[in-house]
Amino acid sequence: MAEALDDTDWAILAALQQNGRLALTELGKRAVVRLKFPGNRHEPLHRLLAERTELLECLRTTGDDCYTLKVAATSRAHLEQLMGELARFGSTTTNVVYGQTLPYRGPRKPA
Repeated sequence: MAEALDDTDWAILAALQQNGRLALTELGKRAVVRLKFPGNRHEPLHRLLAERTELLECLRTTGDDCYTLKVAATSRAHLEQLMGELARFGSTTTNVVYGQTLPYRGPRKPA
């Protein structure tokens, strides 16, 4: 039975196709970036999101930040480069994910 692949699955497959010996520690490097976007011209950011495959997910949020992005960086230098590109759009806050206490499980019907 074939199952649908999500964006994370495709990112993992793409990384492994580029380097089949990629260590799990490298594959697992992920960061969450919060972006405060001043103004209302978001098209340049949307273009960057379409171009950069290491930007895995982008959520429009309420509160102090405008966006929350999930990023797959291959190294600290790569993450720094991405943050430099995102900083053109506004201030950023970066959190590195070092573990997954509860994997995403989606909504469940109440019992």
